[in-house]
Amino acid sequence: MKLTAVILAAGESSRMGRPKALLEIGIAGETFLGRLARVFREAGVAEVVVVLGHAAGELRAAAPAGARVVVNEAWRAGMLGSVVAGAAAATGEAFFIAPVDHPLFRPSTVRALEAALVDPRIAVAVPTHVGRRGHPLLLRTPLRAELAQVPPGQGASWVLRRDPARVAEVAVEDPGVVADVDTPEDYRRLVAKSIESDR
Repeated sequence: MKLTAVILAAGESSRMGRPKALLEIGIAGETFLGRLARVFREAGVAEVVVVLGHAAGELRAAAPAGARVVVNEAWRAGMLGSVVAGAAAATGEAFFIAPVDHPLFRPSTVRALEAALVDPRIAVAVPTHVGRRGHPLLLRTPLRAELAQVPPGQGASWVLRRDPARVAEVAVEDPGVVADVDTPEDYRRLVAKSIESDR
């Protein structure tokens, strides 16, 4: 199956105070954006699309080699617009949605989500860890039409709720799927954990 990874990096990162995409992680100082692109490629996902918005000029220069960049000019309206823009740019049979502030999931999780789509009845694969849903999501490409029709005030999760029978929850031993980084304190905790895991 040809897959596309859509990395969402359009937000203002107001609580963090600087672009999350450029935050560094691990001993090697890899950026969140760079790490996500690497993880997807290590899992066999050849196409990477990065959706930018706020500070697009600065972040474009930091886009991983080989990634396609899409700019969501309406980024202030919320994440859904970036999801729709990224989905429209995807050329694979299915596409991952990966917010840049969830940088710690593993290649094994990406492969587990792909495996869930072997069942033709499944259109969406969602990772879970200890019963909590996380990221990235994997959606079959035809669902981008539904994403473009999400009612005002709703997010991409509306597509999941619309038909629960087509959604597979994939349990993974990967705490990275629920590791969200929104604040400087979140970042300090994440850096401490990532450095320890890299040793």
